[in-house]
Amino acid sequence: MQHGRRTIRVSGLFVVGSLTAPDAQTGGRAYLEKVMSAKDSAVREGNGVSEDVVDRLRAAREKAVKEEYEDGANAGRKWAKSTATPKELQRLERYVNSGDGSADWWDVDCPNWCAPFGAADYLVFVMRPRDKDDRDAPTQFWTEALGDDIHRIQDGDFLRGFGEGAIAVWEQVKDRL
Repeated sequence: MQHGRRTIRVSGLFVVGSLTAPDAQTGGRAYLEKVMSAKDSAVREGNGVSEDVVDRLRAAREKAVKEEYEDGANAGRKWAKSTATPKELQRLERYVNSGDGSADWWDVDCPNWCAPFGAADYLVFVMRPRDKDDRDAPTQFWTEALGDDIHRIQDGDFLRGFGEGAIAVWEQVKDRL
């Protein structure tokens, strides 16, 4: 049997250990398992994060999602009450409820949108099909609807809130028109 001491580096972590290898095949495997076990222990003990950190970050994410959605819903309700036409609201409702499953209509990060347009742009083209060939139409629409908050439409939670907030108003009035 051979006794040896090796130092290797695994993902920025130096591990020193000894290896007793009855043969090259099992010895190499045993050494690798020892190194990986040491790496896992180091991560858990010093370089890892506690569950408190994970819980805090999860809560912060959930709070941000809720706030963006609520702000979007308020903006959508305001637009629906003050500016929207019945046709725009009808088209919006149909689009939101007709999901084909390939992508969520509010998913601003989905690569399926055809550049240079994204989810917010397509929403405008759905509501205002006469503008589908006007590259400036989405920016004009969102500027009118959101003013200085136009940048917020690039957040999927805000966009979803906007659409669902506008639809909530439409559902309250459509049968009375």
